[in-house]
Amino acid sequence: MAGISEKGNNGLFGNEVEFNGKYATYARFLKDEVGVFQTFREVYVIGAIVGYLNNRTESKDEGDKVQSASIFPNELSKRKIDLRHIYRTIMLLKEEEGFTLDDYKNRAFRDDPVENPEVYKKNMQIFNSYACGGVEYLYEMFRDKNNVESVVDTLYQFLHEFSVDVGIVEEEELPEFDLKF
Repeated sequence: MAGISEKGNNGLFGNEVEFNGKYATYARFLKDEVGVFQTFREVYVIGAIVGYLNNRTESKDEGDKVQSASIFPNELSKRKIDLRHIYRTIMLLKEEEGFTLDDYKNRAFRDDPVENPEVYKKNMQIFNSYACGGVEYLYEMFRDKNNVESVVDTLYQFLHEFSVDVGIVEEEELPEFDLKF
């Protein structure tokens, strides 16, 4: 079973999306136990970005069956513009041997499931694989954090490293700060 499955054929991000297996467990952990995200939709969106940026894709799941974590179409529609933008960016940037510029443009912008069902399915497998990889990456980052302070410290460090990587800030030591709860 795939880490993420879609129920329906209503176009790009118009279907119910389900995290399955270990990815459902990871999404619940990030949302309910650690509280880094408020919704599974947020886990999905950020997971895709984190997965792509860290070159992490879905890994084999040999775990037990668990209840799926669902994102309903009305939830996805709230961020459909963002999701389409992220999707198109990933489709344009993911390198493929032998692809021409037209191949990249077609993969990114020819996503109608009625006209090109095979292309749509393959592209969503790529996108969802990155989402799974990102969710697993985030789970690994937060799995041993058992209090608010360690979660905040880890999140702060992650965001700082990201800011350095993309050039928002220069490399420097993280300042010490004391949380008062």
